[in-house]
Amino acid sequence: AAALAEPNVLSEALGDIVSVAVQQVEEAKNSGEMIMAQEPGHEEEKAPIWHGLQFQRQIVQMEAGSSGYMSFDHGCKVRDEHGDNYCEFPHGDSLRMRFQYNLARPINGGYWVFQGIPKLQGVGAFLRNGIEKKKQILSSRLEDLSIECPICGGVCEPMVFGKQRSIKLPDCPLPAGQNVTMVDLSINLPSGLLLPLIKMQMRANLVVTRQEGEESNTVSESKMIFAMGRIYHGLPLMM
Repeated sequence: AAALAEPNVLSEALGDIVSVAVQQVEEAKNSGEMIMAQEPGHEEEKAPIWHGLQFQRQIVQMEAGSSGYMSFDHGCKVRDEHGDNYCEFPHGDSLRMRFQYNLARPINGGYWVFQGIPKLQGVGAFLRNGIEKKKQILSSRLEDLSIECPICGGVCEPMVFGKQRSIKLPDCPLPAGQNVTMVDLSINLPSGLLLPLIKMQMRANLVVTRQEGEESNTVSESKMIFAMGRIYHGLPLMM
């Protein structure tokens, strides 16, 4: 079956978030406000130090008899009945992510909704708040990421960060009793000299629903965390 999202959609969305964060750091640097201040409780780091992307997920709800499995080709510490978890990837890394469903009942129609709240953290957030004349705290909320598309059939063209994206959807119906690949992504993570200065986190929800007439039922609901910063040094708490 066709993948739910084309490879460039999520990669470009991630790139847009990173670009905003990099722009804030550059503006602070160019304005002379870039002070390498340490955060409260921060200890001096010792080499080797790696920076990159961290990922965690938690399955909140799964329809009885259905299952979902998310896999990465490398970088994950744990594997359970839902796939890989607790993953870390350095800046500039290339990875492949797949997500498969095995449904108890076919899906003739429905929706999937992805909602994320990205926040710039640490010194970068402090400087951004200063530039925008806000209270200078160590957290600054960026533009929310929200995508809603039909679960199958045709093409979805959502607006993501002011840009129209094109997502090819699998054919309807989604069959039951067999593995259906919903997502198959090759992702190239951004790289750059300023990225180690950026600390960022996005908490997100992904909900898949089945629509039958006027009745809507949840097939699955997942929580996720995407965090950018130091890696191989402990993962952020899910809750």
